Amino acid sequence: MQLDLFDYKPQTPGPLLLKGTNFLLLPQKKPFFESREILAASFLVAALFINLNKPDKINQQAIAGAFDASTVSAEIETPAVLPIIQTPAPTPAPLPHKSVAKPLRVERINVLILMYHHVGEPPTSNALDRSLTVSASDFEEQVAFFKQRGYQSVALAQVYAALSAGSDLPDKPIVFTFDDGYKDVFVNAVPILQKYGFAGTFAVAPALLEGKGYATWGEVYSAYRQGMEIVSHSMNHVDFASSGYSDEFLMIELEGSKLFLESRINAPVNFFVYPYGRYNARAIELVKKAGYKMAFTTELGTEMNLNKAFRLPRVRVHGQDGLAKLRKVLGL
Repeated sequence: MQLDLFDYKPQTPGPLLLKGTNFLLLPQKKPFFESREILAASFLVAALFINLNKPDKINQQAIAGAFDASTVSAEIETPAVLPIIQTPAPTPAPLPHKSVAKPLRVERINVLILMYHHVGEPPTSNALDRSLTVSASDFEEQVAFFKQRGYQSVALAQVYAALSAGSDLPDKPIVFTFDDGYKDVFVNAVPILQKYGFAGTFAVAPALLEGKGYATWGEVYSAYRQGMEIVSHSMNHVDFASSGYSDEFLMIELEGSKLFLESRINAPVNFFVYPYGRYNARAIELVKKAGYKMAFTTELGTEMNLNKAFRLPRVRVHGQDGLAKLRKVLGL
């Protein structure tokens, strides 16, 4: 399986290691002036500039296709006579007045960000997978509850805009996040969210897509086209708190995932979810360096603080807990 990254050029050279593959070729971006359209436009502007200094000898071939030749000649041979216009008296400048500027930053806001992994039939043998799996019926019960309580779906992009620029959010904002890119959340969760007028945010690791139990790229892209938000979960779902990975390797994981997803959905990918919820000071600096604007952990909480933009909390929804347990955790 080979995944082309189009214009991806990592800040640190080196191959992008993918699960089950050897490496990915990462071609450099094309120079700006290789664009044929830009070159053509430049030649046209140059031709016009040169010939406008010689109005009696306009080279109509230089501007063929951009203007009608007969119109150009007629305009040159018959100069327009401009009417005399009376200049009105100047309007006095308005007196200065005080204006109240809207605050650009909000230090902290409360947003309920729920974290899911699987939505589907809970497994019977694997205890870990059971804890990560919410049945489709339980998930719908939870979504219906939040709808009835007046919660409104927002994307992480809206949360960032509220923190960084003071943009408005609904009175009861909620974000449904889904980690890892499992197939069952795209098959089961997306239709339920849409049924109740909600959207979701899906953190995917591109190298895992198409694998057993994971979504296809077509399913991810289809969800995006239906209004779901796609964010980065690294390229291969690696532990960012591990000392076994170099800075260079982790930067490839961060940049590779970001550029891959951006090239596929043709939109910025500005938010990161730490795999396993693990991070440290080094991880935070690398995430910033890679160009992300916020990063999310598995730590419990609802307060979004701009001063902690790269270690924001969420609320994990455990499988088998049900709505009653979730309401107790949230105090609802």
